Amino acid sequence: MRQAVSRDLHRYVRDVTVDDLRNSQVAAIYVIMHGRHSEGEKRMLIRSTVGGRNTLRGLLFNR
Repeated sequence: MRQAVSRDLHRYVRDVTVDDLRNSQVAAIYVIMHGRHSEGEKRMLIRSTVGGRNTLRGLLFNR
């Protein structure tokens, strides 16, 4: 699962690798990537799952 997520993670978030993520985050991202959401929705959901600077709060408050 980590390899599958690693292959496409760069399409949704920058400067994040699967090594930076917990197993639960990798599993959630895998489900999102293979779900029926639009690419924009997938990007938003994955950024929210990753957290930190990739969320709106992180962008606004530099966290």
